[in-house]
Amino acid sequence: MPKSRKEQNTYDRVLPSLQLDLADVVEGAARSCYICGEIAVWECPECYVSENEWKKSSFCHDCSNTVHKHDKRLGHMPIEIICDGASESMPPTTYSLFSIICIEGSHYITFTRSSCSNGPSSKWLLFKGLTSDVGEKSVPTVTEVENLNFWFSSKGFASMAKDYKAVPPTIQQLVETCYMCFYCKASAS
Repeated sequence: MPKSRKEQNTYDRVLPSLQLDLADVVEGAARSCYICGEIAVWECPECYVSENEWKKSSFCHDCSNTVHKHDKRLGHMPIEIICDGASESMPPTTYSLFSIICIEGSHYITFTRSSCSNGPSSKWLLFKGLTSDVGEKSVPTVTEVENLNFWFSSKGFASMAKDYKAVPPTIQQLVETCYMCFYCKASAS
């Protein structure tokens, strides 16, 4: 993550991605053509530099020919993508966010899904270690976090950017102290 300690924060706030597709950065993994979605067989480093995104630099044979006929791309030199045979028929490797560790000083909390799926039955839970006083002892607490998926959506992000003070304190704590995210392989369903 781009943060580690209070004095080393690179960003004031971090909003983790709910999904990661690693196919574009794993050597030998099948990739999709940016334009048509077919298996990509060409990758263009010059397209990556101009677009600054890996997905926009992978093409099938036909789309690569079409894209590189444009005057701005005539000098580009696409490179053939070498996939191991088994991965060509496999879908891209996608991972789902299932846990976030937040650290502030020496105190940590975790936001964790109740299961490793993005389905409606998968709830987000907040684990706080040793925070609630019961008599003279501190005990951990677990509470459900309502609407966390909303804050990870584009609408939630826009709301956060528009009026950060209206964001619930639990969500503010997440984005301000996010330290490490854990992902699991997304289910096929």
